[in-house]
Amino acid sequence: MTNSTPSNSNTVEVAHDKPIPVSEHVPNHEATHGEVTHGESAADLIPDNRQASWLVRISIKNPFLVIVLCLLIVVLGYVTLKKIPVDILPSFKTPAVQVLTLYPGMPTEIMERDITSRLERWTSQSEGIERQESRSMMGVSIVKDYFRDDIDPNTAFSQVTSYAMSDMYYLPPGTVPPMVMLFDPSAPLPTALLAASSDVLNEKESYDLAYSPA
Repeated sequence: MTNSTPSNSNTVEVAHDKPIPVSEHVPNHEATHGEVTHGESAADLIPDNRQASWLVRISIKNPFLVIVLCLLIVVLGYVTLKKIPVDILPSFKTPAVQVLTLYPGMPTEIMERDITSRLERWTSQSEGIERQESRSMMGVSIVKDYFRDDIDPNTAFSQVTSYAMSDMYYLPPGTVPPMVMLFDPSAPLPTALLAASSDVLNEKESYDLAYSPA
């Protein structure tokens, strides 16, 4: 049987033993919320596992140092930005080789079929080649071989030269030996290519007239 006693604001009924004061079991919350004693900083109220980082503590203690560092970063960034070179066509390191073949007087269609296409097939066997570009004009064939970035330019040049010279046996008789040269994709390109011919002048006179200064 339980003992029943009238409840009041200071006791709690239990099955046995004497009444236990409520104040012994209920924590006093009034002293733990919203009170900061004199002499304590905000960092002292944060538990050890929630302490602010060293950068935050230094920034709070030295606000003027933070302002000076920010201004220094802005000034250095502006000076560096003014010194960065700006180029419409930046320098690329992609190795490329150009093959120029001449056959004076040969029509464009025959140049494309008998010279350009053959040189494309032969030089495409080079190791590391990525893509090709070609152009055929009257008496002129241009083949450009672009290689991957990890290919050495000298290796690419040697391969293309070897294949272009090996193809000479299959080119039409009278073809000028191919001229192989390293090609810079970022170099300024000519705005126009002109070809001159004449029914009156011979080949030498046409050449002199075409290359003479205006």
